[in-house]
Amino acid sequence: MMTRFGPRALGLALALVAAPAFAQPVGLPRTETATELEPVVVSPQRRSGSRFEAGASVGRVTAEKARAMGARTPPEALEETTAVTVQVTNRGAGAPILRGLIGPSNMMMLDGLRFHQSTWRTGPNQYLAAIDMSSIDTIEVLHGSQSVAYGSSAMGGVISVQPHALPVEVGKAAGAGVRYSTADGGVEVWGQASLRRGALSALAAGGYRRFGELRLGGGDTAPISAYSQGGWLARVGYDLGPKTEIRVSALGNRLLDAGRADSLNAGDLRWYDNADDMIWLDFGHGGGESSKSGIVEKVRASVALHRSNEVARRVRCKIGDVSTDVPSCVAGAEALQADQDTSPLAVVTREQRTEDTVNSLGGLVRAALRPMAGAWRSRLRIDVGAELWRDGIDTSTSAERRSDKGWTYVDAARGNFSADSAFTEFGAFVLADAVALRTDTLRLLVDAGLRHAVFSAHAAAVPKLGDIAYDASGLVGSAGLRLLLGDVMAYASWHQGLRAPNLQETTVLGDTGSTFEVPNRDLRAERSDALELGARLRWTKVTLHAALWQIALQDVIDQREVNASEYADFGIDSATVGTKPVRQRVNRERGTLQGGQLEVRGHLAHGLQPWLRIAATTGDIEAEDGTTSPFRRIPPLGGAFGVQVGRGRWTGEVFGRFAASQDRLAAGDESDLRICEDPGNLGKTYKDGGKACPGTPGYLDVGLRGGVALGHDLRLDAVVRNLLDARYRVHGSGLDAPGVGVSVALSGRL
Repeated sequence: MMTRFGPRALGLALALVAAPAFAQPVGLPRTETATELEPVVVSPQRRSGSRFEAGASVGRVTAEKARAMGARTPPEALEETTAVTVQVTNRGAGAPILRGLIGPSNMMMLDGLRFHQSTWRTGPNQYLAAIDMSSIDTIEVLHGSQSVAYGSSAMGGVISVQPHALPVEVGKAAGAGVRYSTADGGVEVWGQASLRRGALSALAAGGYRRFGELRLGGGDTAPISAYSQGGWLARVGYDLGPKTEIRVSALGNRLLDAGRADSLNAGDLRWYDNADDMIWLDFGHGGGESSKSGIVEKVRASVALHRSNEVARRVRCKIGDVSTDVPSCVAGAEALQADQDTSPLAVVTREQRTEDTVNSLGGLVRAALRPMAGAWRSRLRIDVGAELWRDGIDTSTSAERRSDKGWTYVDAARGNFSADSAFTEFGAFVLADAVALRTDTLRLLVDAGLRHAVFSAHAAAVPKLGDIAYDASGLVGSAGLRLLLGDVMAYASWHQGLRAPNLQETTVLGDTGSTFEVPNRDLRAERSDALELGARLRWTKVTLHAALWQIALQDVIDQREVNASEYADFGIDSATVGTKPVRQRVNRERGTLQGGQLEVRGHLAHGLQPWLRIAATTGDIEAEDGTTSPFRRIPPLGGAFGVQVGRGRWTGEVFGRFAASQDRLAAGDESDLRICEDPGNLGKTYKDGGKACPGTPGYLDVGLRGGVALGHDLRLDAVVRNLLDARYRVHGSGLDAPGVGVSVALSGRL
């Protein structure tokens, strides 16, 4: 258990301040490993390459940029990325929406390996925040269906986290930093050290963060918004020979007491403790001079173990008068957590604790191949590979205690999942790209790929359904054209996606957030075909990227309302469900998502750089009877902007984020308190009162940020957010944005 951050620790951190970035202290150069062992730059070819030449929309946030933004978590670091909307239900969480899709419809990767698990909630979730910022070098986003290169779940896109690379220069370096934020009294400290001696290299990084209750726009405080977090990264590498290396890496994160209060007015509170640990072993060979002859240019073989543990505590209260009962609910819930007497707070009626532990084991083998000789050696590359991943439920338990039964815990027969449930995914792929035409001024690039994917899952004794076992398989393809003419690049691409239903969608029985879910053993895999047309310009005074896209989906995994007589068959009653709607995942005939995005940056005199990022998305689902409805949580037109000035030792910037209103809602949105809570009848939606929901209002958030080097070894960065102190929330979120606040970070090298 992490302890509260104290004055002595703060003083020690101030004495040690030494790194100019969250992630990359001065003196620790940003380099690849000695063997160029699969540097991760997300692309449709699943390998490094020029962002300008990528045949898809790609976003990238470096550690330095995240530090300048004052980002606490990886989701926060993506808030200004083009066409990425970050939904926030509670602090310590954050779910990026890519191409209108969220949760397990977007692949998450760590160091080029699968990080997501088949138990992740289908809607918004906190799992991207399970990687601490002190461990991260870059976060990259690849938009569009990308199952050929990256596997299942890459339907809306891929989020790739690249941890700090091992050093290649002989010597040692170290650094640390500290940040304080006024909006929540948050204190953050982080540090990093690296060493290289001959063939041996090592790196360690870590951070600890503690946040208080968050001040919202207008001065209100978000209830149960305080939490703490700590994370670490350790890596060791050894050169076995020229361009051959083996390395071992371990990453961990602890997220404690992350509260969720989006249903507080309905008498529903939750807290989460998350522990994530991943260890992986890599062997790499090739690259550089050793790749100039022979068919095999580069080889990577990896094996990884990812273990996650989530403990969720849900407290229910009977709310009559919101003004008096809600504070009593919070106080009573906190008293329960501290094992104190709750008798004076009779509004609290029950508490439920669930715990899920998941082990994921798998690996990846891939090789880059080129023709032996001739003109095609420099014009053709083929990547082949295979990966196998297995998720297993180690434990899944649930227990409940109630005020009318003396607050004695009673264990449930089953947790969220059946014990020993498992989900297995195998994929074999081939990716090829070639220079079809090359002149002094023009290049025409062609790429294509295929993947055969196989999935299987089983779960025993699912309520009402008995044992569940299902499998799916399929072939997906991709193809693209890229035309480069000097500083102008245009592309057209087609990519397919394939996603099998996960264990959460098929077997979970219980409260998953905004709904109470019942399982469905008959879900089918969903597929997609994604088209994108785009262009990039790279001129002296301006850079620009524009794209139009469409995703056509078949057998879309959606949800339907379940009535009381149906959910009674699963052995649950209305008291267990509470005020939540009960839903079941089902397949719909088809769906379509489409949109466009624009990113432009000027490069003017005296270091002046104005920039704008804007995106729009819309989408509908069609049922078997031909009726259509909007996708859930579709972001409105929105984006970010700024004007940056300065260079060298100092920079300054006016920046902002904005969004139009969103009143085009799905039926599930209208039943969601995060979107449609009636301010005149708190704890109820507009729909409950027979009224139409107006949706989410638009917003404008303007701020200032800048940094200055204090000598060679120290740097000061400051951010002022929400200068207008606006009260707003991102569409679909359960928490309003922070009000006006200042964060200050001091960092440097030792």
